[in-house]
Amino acid sequence: MNFGIAYGIVLVIFLIFGFFCSNPLRKRYLLLSAFFIAIPAFFVKPAPFSTWDTIRFSNLLDIIRSLNSSGVFNGLQWGMSESVYANQPIVVIYIWLLSFFSNNGIFFYVTIVLFVFLLALLVVKSLEKYKVTNNMVGVITQLIVLMIFNLFFEVEGVRNFLAFDIFALAFFVDVNTLNKKYKFLCWMAYLIAYAFHPAVIPFIIFRIILLSKNRWIIFFTKLGALIYTFFTPVILSFFNSISFISPLIERADNYFYGQSNYDAHATNREILFTTLILVYLIIELLLFYLIRMSKQINQIYLQMYIIVLLFTIGSFLNMQVYLRSIILLLFMSVPIKVKLFSNISELNYNVVYKSSVYFYRYASIIFSIMMFGYWYIQTYSRVPSLSF
Repeated sequence: MNFGIAYGIVLVIFLIFGFFCSNPLRKRYLLLSAFFIAIPAFFVKPAPFSTWDTIRFSNLLDIIRSLNSSGVFNGLQWGMSESVYANQPIVVIYIWLLSFFSNNGIFFYVTIVLFVFLLALLVVKSLEKYKVTNNMVGVITQLIVLMIFNLFFEVEGVRNFLAFDIFALAFFVDVNTLNKKYKFLCWMAYLIAYAFHPAVIPFIIFRIILLSKNRWIIFFTKLGALIYTFFTPVILSFFNSISFISPLIERADNYFYGQSNYDAHATNREILFTTLILVYLIIELLLFYLIRMSKQINQIYLQMYIIVLLFTIGSFLNMQVYLRSIILLLFMSVPIKVKLFSNISELNYNVVYKSSVYFYRYASIIFSIMMFGYWYIQTYSRVPSLSF
């Protein structure tokens, strides 16, 4: 059985149990389901003919585990000084902690549990914020996002999309609360997201800029996000000239100019289908504005979403940034999806508006099935999993 079949079965079971679960318990179900949805990740067996990051992480776990046998902290010391993540202590600590489990599958399982749990928490927070009474909306929203997203990318890469997941959740909570303690925790979460992967740096900068709430600053930020790619060499040169910033963007050249040394090349089909996700998200946003729902969510959140969208479009010359930013947009679209899938019968919409929303809902489901099918052919079917 390959990863795709196992994952598909898990998602079907998730939907069935979510449907029959009582409405008051569905929020809790969404959070607890992370432990179930992540099960296929435990059994992932990288194919020997492929150069996948799962092999790299497995090798790191084996090395650190062997060093731990001669001293509990020996593996941690090696990771901090000699591993490929020596300049990312949070990542090293994360790998080191999970190296105490003898089975490497635990590492990938825990990673997916964290990822899905944070995504579910974003869904739950959206349901609560918008006072959605039918919590099945949350189940459908989470299912659509999981089907559109290639979960093996998270199993494979561990850091990048987990960092985006953390950022998306933290930002939603940040802009929708006045509680200073929660805001502080959100900013700590931004730092943790950065510690997992520096890809979140531009978005943290955008968050800082949005603190000004000045419409001209925000306007020029949007413009800069759209055209920045033409000035990438100048921008990187400037930041590299600043001594305390230079170490933070040590690997930025790899990130902005193409691929890593782990052959992380995207195929034309992957670029095409991931671009379809972007098109879908743009249409979704246009509908959101068309039916005037945009006024019903936090405007800072909406401004950030637009900035990230423009940044994504503006990254068309930097393929890694472009493809990954689309996925961040997908995560950040959760509150929008929750609103669009919630009950609209109480709203004073005409027939055209209501028909558009219903069409969007069916189209979203069809599109998510199509994307899951593509990821199955492209990736999932090539990943060995359960051996029975």
